Amino acid sequence: MPNKLRSHRSIKASIPSFRAIPSDFLWGASTAAYQIEGAPEADGRGPCIWDRYFKEKGHPGFGKDNGDVACAHYQRWHEDIELLKQLGLDSNRFSTSWSRIRPTGRGPGVNWRGLDFYSRLVDALLEAGITPFITLYHWDMPLALQHAEVGTRGWLDRDVGDHFADYAALMVKHLGDRINFWATVNEPEVIVAGYICDGLAPAYCQPSLGYQAGHNLLLAHGKALQAMRAATANRANQFGIVLNFNEIAPHRQTDMCRAAATRRWETAYAWYLDGLLRAFYPQSVLDRCAANGWDLNVQAGDMAIIAQALDWLGINWYTRFVVNEQGNDVSSDDVPRTLMGWEIDAPAFARTLIKLNGEYRLPPVYITENGAALKDRSRRGIVHDDHRIDYLHQHIRALEQAIVAGVDVRGYSVWSLLDNLEWSLGFSRTFGIVHVNRTNLNRTIKDSGIWYANVIAKHKHRA
Repeated sequence: MPNKLRSHRSIKASIPSFRAIPSDFLWGASTAAYQIEGAPEADGRGPCIWDRYFKEKGHPGFGKDNGDVACAHYQRWHEDIELLKQLGLDSNRFSTSWSRIRPTGRGPGVNWRGLDFYSRLVDALLEAGITPFITLYHWDMPLALQHAEVGTRGWLDRDVGDHFADYAALMVKHLGDRINFWATVNEPEVIVAGYICDGLAPAYCQPSLGYQAGHNLLLAHGKALQAMRAATANRANQFGIVLNFNEIAPHRQTDMCRAAATRRWETAYAWYLDGLLRAFYPQSVLDRCAANGWDLNVQAGDMAIIAQALDWLGINWYTRFVVNEQGNDVSSDDVPRTLMGWEIDAPAFARTLIKLNGEYRLPPVYITENGAALKDRSRRGIVHDDHRIDYLHQHIRALEQAIVAGVDVRGYSVWSLLDNLEWSLGFSRTFGIVHVNRTNLNRTIKDSGIWYANVIAKHKHRA
């Protein structure tokens, strides 16, 4: 069992108040299936693209890290729910493994043992008084849908969106009576990175494929929303998507530099929101595709499907980038950074939320990921991570400033609950507020977890 929650007096940091955050605000933590579950062959699960990625490629310098064990959440989920209870969390955002439900990604067959795992997990969360937020796709495409030997190409194939919609409808039919908050996909921008570079599965390394994969992803999202709404009569069900945003700042305040920053923002991030909320893509995306001869096949009716009404929007936020007149990153040595190399700039978080709220008619917003990979110090069974406490404090304060400025933010989930597999970086970079011992997989709540639990308790007491 996880360690008992220590008193906040055992940590150096004070426990702040966030008085502008609403009393009914949902405080949570997030995870993702492949990063924590392990058990890749248990109970009928089919392989996913990350299983193959690690077998064939992995990442130099990180040994044999992969998702075969991860955090063994598939076996230790009761223990992890106990952690959520000890932390006093209101919500838990997790993802389901598509290939655990449908091993080949296609219907009509269902792996009932896989579905039963998530059903039991949801029941236990609800019994603990924790609101489940479910994400149906967090980067783990069933291998049968993205396998060169059988001619499938994942999100480059339009019909994968139909298979995804079938899977989404199946999930809401069986869990929609108990789960209200549903997200289709997590971070299309990062999923697309797997097509244009080699650090993420499927590692195609072809920049020309990015926008078509992104469009097909959004089309799959729209089809899934239609299918889920048709499959449920539960009016409490709320459907959304999770997007990631990073501020893009000009290196110099010149017209050329500001224009380059705007283009980078539109072509990397805003184009997803334009499609979802405005039913068109920005001209800068169309111009970039035309200039490079890249495919972007948008068929009649696609944009109407993509622009289905959103009940909520999940936003993941981590960092900002500074760009020069050519739109390339400019690095500075005099700014604090995480172990990922990401700049720490909490005010940019507030600016980004306020910018989005000013430019779009946003649905209610939930911060579905925010956190940092930073060095931990272990001493006598206690894990100290003062820098992570500072990071969370600064970013929750920035979130509060955005709420004061009028952004309708209704929840915040730290990334992540556990020290999980950081994809191709293995376990070399950890974000968790709970340490996972790589030898015995025992869980230890870090100082940041104790701090976060006490922030939540103080907020609830004030309410």
